[in-house]
Amino acid sequence: MFGQLLIGFAQPFVLAAPTTYSDLWFSPAGRTTATAVASLANPFGAALGQLISPFWVSDPSDIPYSILWVSIIATVATIPSFFIPRKPPSPPAPNSGPIATLDQTSTNSIKEDLRVLLTSLEFYLIFIPFAVYVGFFNAFSSLLNQILEPYGFSEDDAGIAGAVLIVVGLVTAAITSPLNDKYKFYIWFVKISVPLIALSYLIFIFAPPTRSIPYVYVVCALLGSASFGLVPVVLEFLVEILHPLSPAADNFSEGVSL
Repeated sequence: MFGQLLIGFAQPFVLAAPTTYSDLWFSPAGRTTATAVASLANPFGAALGQLISPFWVSDPSDIPYSILWVSIIATVATIPSFFIPRKPPSPPAPNSGPIATLDQTSTNSIKEDLRVLLTSLEFYLIFIPFAVYVGFFNAFSSLLNQILEPYGFSEDDAGIAGAVLIVVGLVTAAITSPLNDKYKFYIWFVKISVPLIALSYLIFIFAPPTRSIPYVYVVCALLGSASFGLVPVVLEFLVEILHPLSPAADNFSEGVSL
């Protein structure tokens, strides 16, 4: 339980960092793609876990060993974080302002930016649906086994469904993020994806009673593609609409949303 609390405490700081680093290290032509790679690394790991765990843990006695290996892998994966530079040697683009202001941001300016942020209607119009859908997705992916098992689906079926949910979403994000970098259709992507997510949840209500695993996989694929494609778009769109607020305010808004 203590370990879960530590992970939960650390995640908002990690999940809110990609947009600041993409703004520091990449030009506008590649920022959405960079944000997608960084922000979707977390669900990619979840996909691997959901796909591997059902085959790795076949007996309750295997659980302590699986946790041990996960701990070892996680510990090794943290080592590169100590060598990440604070900023690039030169700006990637003329408008990469945070490099110039990163060391000059005062407490007063952060407070003022947060005040502007919390009174921004545009922020709430993005924050509310994004926060709701992220909460729904986390609950759905965590409870997928419990949702499917009463209808006769096995743990392997649920694990594969979770992997389909995440892998299809990652592929979709890999395709749509470069397109968003090039054409900047953030708002249209949001307007299409959010209703599609709502429709996917509605359709899924009727999927388990059919006892058709292809039906479940198709709905999970649709839900994953809309959900994961939306994450980097919303994070970058928040940076766009909140400009020229400081990186600290951007990180606060994204951390709260996630």
